[in-house]
Amino acid sequence: MRLFSGIRHGLLAAFLLIAVPVSAQNLPQSEAEWDTLGDKLLLLYRSRSYASALEYLPTHGEALLAKSPVHYTATINLARALFEAERYSEALPYYEKALQLQCLFPILKEYAEATLHASKPEAFEALSNILKQKIEHVGLVRTVEAYRSYLSMVKAGDIAYLSGNIETAKKEWTEAFSLYENIAKNADKTFPNRPAAALQQAYTYQQLYLSQYGRLRLDLLVSTFLEPKLALCEPLPQTDAPPLDFRVTAFVIKDTDLRYRSTDGKEHHERSRMDDATGKEYQAAWKFATDALHYYSGGKVKVQTLWHHLPDAVITKLDERMWKGIVPQRLIDPAGITPRQDQAFTRAAKFSDAVIFVWPRGLAAEAYGGGSIKLPLSDGTELPARGVIRSISRSPHICFHELLHTIEAQVKIQPVHGPVAIPMREFQRLRVEDEIDWYIHLVRTVPDWTKWRYRDP
Repeated sequence: MRLFSGIRHGLLAAFLLIAVPVSAQNLPQSEAEWDTLGDKLLLLYRSRSYASALEYLPTHGEALLAKSPVHYTATINLARALFEAERYSEALPYYEKALQLQCLFPILKEYAEATLHASKPEAFEALSNILKQKIEHVGLVRTVEAYRSYLSMVKAGDIAYLSGNIETAKKEWTEAFSLYENIAKNADKTFPNRPAAALQQAYTYQQLYLSQYGRLRLDLLVSTFLEPKLALCEPLPQTDAPPLDFRVTAFVIKDTDLRYRSTDGKEHHERSRMDDATGKEYQAAWKFATDALHYYSGGKVKVQTLWHHLPDAVITKLDERMWKGIVPQRLIDPAGITPRQDQAFTRAAKFSDAVIFVWPRGLAAEAYGGGSIKLPLSDGTELPARGVIRSISRSPHICFHELLHTIEAQVKIQPVHGPVAIPMREFQRLRVEDEIDWYIHLVRTVPDWTKWRYRDP
């Protein structure tokens, strides 16, 4: 996930992708053929077949960036596929070309995020000045400028908190929250994207974002985890009993060599390598999530994480499935780690309540896989059940969500994805405005934290 979306986290591209070479494709010769290509790229983007969309980049990318063509649909969907692949610097010229053809808020917002990830503020400033030359774009551009400033403030607070400077973190995050309130006052329908009906059924908290300002709340407060971060600046209430010690082993695997089939049926080969900076981003997101759990539990539970690097390991196989028939899942298969990790798994199962896997997700990974697992050994046997997150995110709110799934697998709480029966009535009764509010409610209603512990005390 990217740094600010809720979607995904990171200032720099986390990995290098080496795709299976594709045969050269002839460039379209007519407007109708370009339109057909645009429609195809749009379908690939919507089906999350980003690797398939990017196969057109070597053969069609240069032509789309030429001065004369105005093929918006093909251009923007290549830009968005590059964004999903976290190839932000490469995505910028395609966004710039598309936005000068058609300036739409969601696209300009993504472009603003991409310039932050790529550390190229000058690119955003230059394009903003061009777009503001048209009076109809001024309000939209100013909204996105404020959005980008908000993200920068949150990031500054993050850096301060992680370095132990709580006062500076609180100052930056408080200013960011004030800016959010100003954006909300002036926003009308600038954040209009609605979750799909199927998604609303599977994750009922998605219905909270159907209100006029729901998407604004999701894209700013939720995706940056801002309200929990502000809470972490406040002292915890004093408790008599020491917190429950919940131990997690985080397996860090830097390399993947994966073959997988995307949703459009194409076979892909992807090699990824995670750099040290990206590894630190995973650790930061996990710290925010686990610190928030400690805070909202009233100090009753504290997660202790051991970061266990597997320097020679390569992930070579994913477990592919469909969740509830609507959400594709490609998750790490622990038996698909080469060489096998019997000794590391056995030790983790002995001393830890849960394991998490930290690895470069690339375009191969789908979903995060919070729950429970019996780690496999090479002789075909399995270790006792432990909590698991098969792929943690660089977004704290996703880490928090998946952490709750490990609780849900052991402790009787309401569904992490939201109440099933008449969800909106339940949300209103509890004064829940977004998914973070729902997660906090779940944490505060855990009846017995000792039941979360998987290992023997």
